[in-house]
Amino acid sequence: MAQHETITEVVVTAQRRTQNLQDVPLSISAIGGEQLANSSIRDSQDLLGNIPGLSANSAGEGRRDMSMRGIATQGGLPVVGVYLDDVPLSQSGAHGGTSAIEPNFFDLNRIEVLRGPQGTLYGSSAMGGTLRYITNQPDPAAFAAKVAGELYMTEHGAPSNKLDAMVNVPIGDRLAVRIVGSHSSTGGYIDRKIGDFSGPGRSAVGDVRTIHDVNAMEESTVRTLLRFDATDFLSITAGFFGQQMRESALSAYDSVPGNALVHLAPLDVGDRYEDNFTLPSLTIQAEIGDIQVISTTAYLRRTGWLSEDQTDPTRDVVLNPLREAGVPLADGPFSAPYHQTADKRQWTQEIRVMSGDSSSLHWVVGGYYQDQDDLRNDYYFIPGFYQQYGNPPEALDLFGAPVTPDNDFYSSDQYEKLRQTAVFADVTVPLTERLEGTVGLRKFWYRTSFKYDARGTTNGPPFVATGQAKENGLQPRAVLSFHAAPEKLIYASYAKGFRPGAGNSVVPVSVCGEHNVPSQYESDSVRSYELGAKTRWLEGRMQLNLAAYHLIWDQLQQGVSLDCGYGYTVNAGRAESNGAELEYQFALPHGIQIDGGLSYIDASIKESVADPDYVGKSPQNVAPWSGSLNLEYGFPVAELDAYVRLGNTYVGRSYADFARGEQARVQGDYFLSNLRLGVNHTEWSVSLFVDNLFDKRAAVAWYSTNNARAAAYERVLTNRPRSIGVSFEYKMR
Repeated sequence: MAQHETITEVVVTAQRRTQNLQDVPLSISAIGGEQLANSSIRDSQDLLGNIPGLSANSAGEGRRDMSMRGIATQGGLPVVGVYLDDVPLSQSGAHGGTSAIEPNFFDLNRIEVLRGPQGTLYGSSAMGGTLRYITNQPDPAAFAAKVAGELYMTEHGAPSNKLDAMVNVPIGDRLAVRIVGSHSSTGGYIDRKIGDFSGPGRSAVGDVRTIHDVNAMEESTVRTLLRFDATDFLSITAGFFGQQMRESALSAYDSVPGNALVHLAPLDVGDRYEDNFTLPSLTIQAEIGDIQVISTTAYLRRTGWLSEDQTDPTRDVVLNPLREAGVPLADGPFSAPYHQTADKRQWTQEIRVMSGDSSSLHWVVGGYYQDQDDLRNDYYFIPGFYQQYGNPPEALDLFGAPVTPDNDFYSSDQYEKLRQTAVFADVTVPLTERLEGTVGLRKFWYRTSFKYDARGTTNGPPFVATGQAKENGLQPRAVLSFHAAPEKLIYASYAKGFRPGAGNSVVPVSVCGEHNVPSQYESDSVRSYELGAKTRWLEGRMQLNLAAYHLIWDQLQQGVSLDCGYGYTVNAGRAESNGAELEYQFALPHGIQIDGGLSYIDASIKESVADPDYVGKSPQNVAPWSGSLNLEYGFPVAELDAYVRLGNTYVGRSYADFARGEQARVQGDYFLSNLRLGVNHTEWSVSLFVDNLFDKRAAVAWYSTNNARAAAYERVLTNRPRSIGVSFEYKMR
């Protein structure tokens, strides 16, 4: 790694044009590809703590809902927009999951994190912020290739390996293709223990069988870009991104008995998750004088399959009530799997017309269209129950529906459609030599509809429900920035963001009784007031960026859970979030670099229709304090550049829901450290690393079952134990 006497400048395209990071009057973090490779940042979970103000609600790999500045998912749709270049990866789907696709980080040019509402330029579901993955583009000027890999061992777990490869091939003077492929095999570290755990504190009664390292994961990714420069003023880029992921169990331990890296189960039914997607895209860029025109078309198809073990909760909510009613069921556990499939399809089209980079007046106008279809199927069953016990009349009395020959205790088909259109404009005007003003506005229209078809023994009588919602509105922004001195930028901004509403879930009266469930819930929105400064000092050797904000979250979408197992979403009130962020970098003599950040968030519910007890409490999964401190020392070894880097992240205490006291689901604060020692050559690099240096165990998130009809023992997702390994990269040109 080169020893920098000054801090390297970073170029971003956050405002839809190329700018130096320090010239953008927004709170933005950017992590370059080299920093990703040298910092043990492999996925979005590793970004937490490293990016001030960023948090997540995680249900495992491929199932993270990101949030920023205390604007955290409360039910409903995503609150952070996620993009691959100009292609949106966030998916709406109130009845089918909201986690955005997460690309492999290999051969990324950079990651940009835009904090605060970005509704004007990035549209719906960006009211908390926007996360952008920027890829390296095909280069028709020269051949290039590289291969990289890593192998590591995990304490208390199985070994892991990863292999990445990239090739960039020019085809003539105007055509080039860039192909990136990756495969990883990640070893597990959670043990599943099979037996009778009916003793105090779920202690074992009798023999126990242990299956080691059940939470293994396999992932394969391909990313291809084909670029054709038809003329000096017209380029066409066709892209394809595909990924397959298989997870054999959750990376979670049981909340009872607690932190022991084990999952207790009466039978070896197991949990599995699969996530597959394909994303073809087409981008056309044209220059007409000093005007640029960019069209981006994409079609996302994502399918998923989830299997959960419901054996334990089935005993409590189905079998024991039947036994108490006099049904002569056999003693012992009954196998009870729960399966969920999802199929999401999304067309997006955006066209932007904008000024060239050389223009003193920067403007962009554009239009956006989205057409999305979501289908989700749930199936909860007890194999062989009807064949052995038939249809006990007590089942109809207890649950409102009989036991059927297909052993269907709950199943549903949920379909949702979303159509959205928008037009937007944004202009930056130089008011004086050092003062600039920016104003922007987005007009949106959306319409959603859904159909919900549910049946099964514990569902009560079968029912079909439909609903729809539509809305339109405006999203403005205004920014005033002042260059107080060279490399000293001060700015003030106002912005607004929103996420769509939808038709509501239907609560069956036969199961839950009468509830005043609205037919739809409306969009919620965030208004942001921000002051910030971006500064460099000491001739470019010190960089300090600060921001302070006040956010008002109106009509916030909150989920209401009922004792009968169903739930719905309402516009439940208002929340506010106040906070500040600091990012710092120091390039010191003798090859020493220090960088990091600090975030403080004071977020709380101010009004709540869903439950007055929510008032005064923070949103879920929001830690008041988080931060990072990274130390790096670069030094020569023979003709090589060597470095040692110690990365430290801290994430403060947070809550998984609004319960407090003995019922609270607490995610305690944690401090993680990663150590890496490496050498770089112009053609190759090798490093030794220790991730989670002190083998700390973090409660990343609490996980509850997706099955509305049975409440499982809750589990706590945790981080990987200490891992020691080696990584390499070889470049060819």
